[in-house]
Amino acid sequence: ANTSGEIQPAALANGEYRVAYTLKTPLGCEFSDEETIIVDKLVKPEIVSSSKHVCTNQAVTLTLLNKVAGSSATWFADDRPSVALSSEDNMNVTESGGYFVTVSNHGCSVASDVVLLETKPDSVFIPNVITPNGDSKNEFFEMFSEGVSDMRLIILNRFGDRVFTSSDPTFHWDASNVSNGIYYWYVQYTACSNRRRELKGIVHVLHD
Repeated sequence: ANTSGEIQPAALANGEYRVAYTLKTPLGCEFSDEETIIVDKLVKPEIVSSSKHVCTNQAVTLTLLNKVAGSSATWFADDRPSVALSSEDNMNVTESGGYFVTVSNHGCSVASDVVLLETKPDSVFIPNVITPNGDSKNEFFEMFSEGVSDMRLIILNRFGDRVFTSSDPTFHWDASNVSNGIYYWYVQYTACSNRRRELKGIVHVLHD
């Protein structure tokens, strides 16, 4: 019970409260009544991301954790705070940048902190020697990569003839169709920044 005449909603838990009051006029007349008020405080939203790095073909999911029942969510990009991106509790993102969500209820709203997502760096390693001799070591010519899509690989012999091609980043070439020697490879791929990249090099094939 509070008889001071003042109510501090911030100190109250969410719920319904009955307020009874009496007014007394300068002439001594008294008027009594009661009202029911609803306290439904907004909580600052928190965001969790499935990753801190985005890729054009690998979306990052942003999830609103502590949405209060009955409230609505709206997602924004930090550089476009007036353009609503989604009203769902989860949002998939494929572009780097800052993102935040606002939660609204009863005409009031509160915003989360900005979550920063960076473009996933592309990483490619291709060996320069393979020894496909059955000892289970360096048996294949392959590409170890991250953040790579739309890949195209060509391997040429010293005469410029194609001996192997692939568009699968997980390819394995066992060089069974060629003899010992030096071969030239060329690869194109799209990085997570959506930029097209090119690499080239040589690989030594040693069957014995």
